[in-house]
Amino acid sequence: MPLRTRIFILVTLVVLIVLGVSLVLVVKFSNKPAASVPVSQPSPSFNQSNFVIPGTPATVIPQNVTVKPSDSAAVTENTVRQLAKIFVERFNTYSSDNMFQNIRDVQAMVTDDYWKKIGLPLTRPINPPTTFVALTTKVMAITSSNVQASMALVVLKAQKTSTSGALTSISNANYSVSLVKSGSDWLITSQVESK
Repeated sequence: MPLRTRIFILVTLVVLIVLGVSLVLVVKFSNKPAASVPVSQPSPSFNQSNFVIPGTPATVIPQNVTVKPSDSAAVTENTVRQLAKIFVERFNTYSSDNMFQNIRDVQAMVTDDYWKKIGLPLTRPINPPTTFVALTTKVMAITSSNVQASMALVVLKAQKTSTSGALTSISNANYSVSLVKSGSDWLITSQVESK
């Protein structure tokens, strides 16, 4: 038998033995249940009630901290502000690929009178433009809000990205959104844009 053949057989046998031993060890340890790790108890001199590790959310409110419940006026103002923000972004974001979907998206958010005004394009079919047209509106800040018992006015600053074919432009606009309370819901009555 030539030397090359003997070396090849010897290397093959060594590899098979190593694989066999490895396979036996893997099977042996995979069937063995994991050892239980004892839970260490904190030292009695350490006071954990007011200790919070930076970067981790607190799960227990420390004893010396009082949490004020949010009042209904703050909840109402937050609701009105978020509703105005969602309306401005959805209504003022559209594309020629999805004709008038932005109007359909806000139907449940507006009063019946305002729907008659903004829903008018849905009654008249038009052909989509030959080139791609889109507008994306992103609210950057809510600058003010005035919430009364049954009406509200929210002023927002937004960035508009307009695309027509291959051209894209960015501009800013301010929006004033008027809302009215209808039962327990707030509905949009108008939107005014100013540059």
